[in-house]
Amino acid sequence: MKKKITLISIFTVLSLLNASSQILSNGGFENWSTGPSGHLDPDGWITNNGDSVLVKQGTPRTGNHSCSLIPVSDGFGGYLGGAIYISYQGAVRPLMISGWWKGSFSATPTDGITIDITVADTSSTVNGTANITTPSFIDVPNWVYFSDSINYTNSLPVFSTNVSITLSANSPFTNGQLDDLSMTYAVGIDDIIEAHFPSAVIRPDAQGLNHILYVDLLAPQSFQMNLFNIDGKKVYSRDFNLPGGHHEFFVPTENLPKGMYLCNVTGNGIQRSMKFVK
Repeated sequence: MKKKITLISIFTVLSLLNASSQILSNGGFENWSTGPSGHLDPDGWITNNGDSVLVKQGTPRTGNHSCSLIPVSDGFGGYLGGAIYISYQGAVRPLMISGWWKGSFSATPTDGITIDITVADTSSTVNGTANITTPSFIDVPNWVYFSDSINYTNSLPVFSTNVSITLSANSPFTNGQLDDLSMTYAVGIDDIIEAHFPSAVIRPDAQGLNHILYVDLLAPQSFQMNLFNIDGKKVYSRDFNLPGGHHEFFVPTENLPKGMYLCNVTGNGIQRSMKFVK
């Protein structure tokens, strides 16, 4: 029987199991480090910061920071807007991107933020795309939710995903902010998961005997996974040192007694506690 987990059921399960729903690190733009330009960049993202700052920390919707995209003069009477990019490999099939944005986009009809997603299959052919822009020719002073689906032309396995977020500006007063980005994706057969990068989710396998740990990272990451029984005794442990991308790992739970367990995933920039019942 095919297994299908809808977004509604995911949120219900997470609520029932008291799993963390915090947006971790990069999608919420909480973590920033000095980039190649010498300016702060959001961790896991490439920016077009250079001699001038075009991407910087902004006022948050949640947490401490958002990502603020601003323009600078291009020296020829126009303006260059801030941009952030991310690319990762893995068999994950993204279905939808969502998040929140606001800003000043009223200078011209072309001023605004554009999000482009391209997904390549195993033949290196682009088979999935999405494109969404802020409302045209208006200001958006308050945070507004957005989402867009990725449209596919074939069902070949996914090889890589690229996300590009750019600000188009024709005025020094144009600016935009983003916060709380997340990606909804499919793994296996009709198993839908919402990821706030970096993320870790544990699910039963197809037979319901063991479990699978799904991990999504925007950059190389080291962390440890520990399983504890209801009495707090550690029953399984494993260390990971992974590249960025989507990963799936077998977790042997078939021989564990029936009951409730706690799965802890802890590392630099990622911390999840997930309860599950065997």
